[in-house]
Amino acid sequence: MGACASNCLNDEVTVAQVQAAKQKQQPRVQGVYTAEEVAQHSTAASAWVIYKGKVYDVTRFLKLHPGGQDSVLNLAGTDCTDAFDAIHPYNARKMEHMCIGV
Repeated sequence: MGACASNCLNDEVTVAQVQAAKQKQQPRVQGVYTAEEVAQHSTAASAWVIYKGKVYDVTRFLKLHPGGQDSVLNLAGTDCTDAFDAIHPYNARKMEHMCIGV
C-alpha cells in the first residue's frame, strides 16, 4: 500500500469539513494565468495547481486533504493532472469551487 493510501485511511475528512471549506472560499474573478504565474504559488500560504487546463487555488483545502497537505504541496505550482488522476476516484474531482481561472 502506497504512502497516500495509508495516510488516507488514517485521516478521514468529513463532508461537513469539506462544505465548511467551500463556504469559506471567497468568490474570485476568473483569470487567465501562465504556468510561470501558477509556479509562484507553491507554498502552504498560497497553493495553486493546474488540473485539466484550469487553475485551482487549493490553499484552503490543504489541511483537509485526506492524504495530508504535503501530498498536495509536492504538486503545488504545477500541472497535477496526471498525478491527480492516477490516485483519485472520480468523486474526488469536484473542485469547481476552487477554480480561479485558466
